[in-house]
Amino acid sequence: ESFFGALAVLLALAQCLPYIYDILRGKTQPQRAAWLIWFALGGVLVFAQLAKGGHASVWVSLMHMAANFTIFLLALKYGYGRFTKLDWGSLAFAAFGMVLWWFTKEPAIALLIAIFVDSIGVALVVKKAYLSPHTETLSSWVLGACVGLSATLAVGAFNPILLAYPVYVMVNSALTAGTIIVRRRMLQPAPQTIADELVLESEAV
Repeated sequence: ESFFGALAVLLALAQCLPYIYDILRGKTQPQRAAWLIWFALGGVLVFAQLAKGGHASVWVSLMHMAANFTIFLLALKYGYGRFTKLDWGSLAFAAFGMVLWWFTKEPAIALLIAIFVDSIGVALVVKKAYLSPHTETLSSWVLGACVGLSATLAVGAFNPILLAYPVYVMVNSALTAGTIIVRRRMLQPAPQTIADELVLESEAV
């Protein structure tokens, strides 16, 4: 269990690197509203953990918040399109969800609200990946699915509350990666395997 927990943390660190690299070389264009939602959600999580006396667990959340903040800052300059009515509506809905989460005393309900807020950002990215699959970094989402799988295996027992979030991360990352792969193949000739797709992505300029 501890092995898979450590592996999940390492993969989460590795997940952000190709994404940031691709942004800086002009290949990836982040969905601004989605990364703002994820940064804000991470910030609320950090403050919630600190308020409840969290120490070691806060570092992982801080890592995620810092990565999301970095990508959001880059998105302000290199991001995809302009803020649309859908983006503003999603941000407002996510903000309402975060307020509910902050005041929720029941852990299970708070977890479901957090997943709901996070999923708003995921929906925006999946929509963008469907329309413009080449503006996303496939390897980051594949790594994200591996993060979710490793975190799921780290739970070590069937506990719906503990399993809910890592399973959600695995599913949403796999959905995003799958959307990118399918749409790239629909829009132009593409390799027949995911491995070939990742090789081509790493070689692209």
